[in-house]
Amino acid sequence: MLKEHVNGFENIGASLNDFKNFHRNVKCYIHERDGQLFIDHFKEMAVNKEGFFFDYDVDSDGSLSRAIWADSAARRNYSAFGDSLVAHEDADSFQWVLKRFLVAMGGKEPNYIITDQDAGILKAVPLVFKKARHRFCMWHIMNKVPTKYGVTREDYIVFIRKINTIIWDEDIEAAEFDARWEEIGEEHGLNNIDWFKEMFSKRNQWVMAHCRDLEMGASAMDQQRHTHKKLDNEDKHTSPKLETHLAVEADAAKVYTHKVFKEFQEEAKYSIDTCKSRGFAEIDSLEVTTVRDASRDRNYDVTYCPGKSFEY
Repeated sequence: MLKEHVNGFENIGASLNDFKNFHRNVKCYIHERDGQLFIDHFKEMAVNKEGFFFDYDVDSDGSLSRAIWADSAARRNYSAFGDSLVAHEDADSFQWVLKRFLVAMGGKEPNYIITDQDAGILKAVPLVFKKARHRFCMWHIMNKVPTKYGVTREDYIVFIRKINTIIWDEDIEAAEFDARWEEIGEEHGLNNIDWFKEMFSKRNQWVMAHCRDLEMGASAMDQQRHTHKKLDNEDKHTSPKLETHLAVEADAAKVYTHKVFKEFQEEAKYSIDTCKSRGFAEIDSLEVTTVRDASRDRNYDVTYCPGKSFEY
């Protein structure tokens, strides 16, 4: 929404982390004092600022449990665009927020709503919104791909490049997407992974090629594309900081995205303290190293073929 106020991401003047830090500081400030301070402040704004909407709720012991507010500019933008809402809480809180949201926006439902796949929001949206089309956030879904597929698989880098090509392509058509997904699935075994099968069955709720009928220009889709391009640029033009003496860490930094490399790096740092080599042998031209994992009190035989190369 801030992007609409300042006419573009380039004019915001703050990063996503800046907003996260501000949110954290606000929560700490309220926690150390009284939730009533928060309520009083927004009540005063609702009285003194024309068009400002505020509502809140408390739990059984009187503590502030949820709140919603919108200034006049936000309400005007919503009236003009009617585009999206993103949130994540339990089912009851979702219903409360969505109902108050309708009140704040004069009873007008959004054209569509973009959220993550939280079970609470999946339950709450159809109970409150009867016309809005519910879409899933592509960023949240693509964030799960590495863990669902497995970053340690030898073909991971090849796979992630292929899947990104069809997911983020703004021009690909639905039939072409389906054909390419099936092709990639056969090559990399996606049909054996339940999560990928589920995501494909719900492709009309998150894949751009299957959402041509929606007006996405002023929506969160613009933000997702912006974030994707920003991360791509960082991966291409910056190098992550190495934190161990391991040669494999330096190699991983060259082939993984920054996000995946960070996960790998944490595992590498952990292994230095817990995993030690306990023996070495050559068996049928293969090098076999016995590794002791102290944290699990187990030994593992790691096999390496010196002549084998991998495609990244």
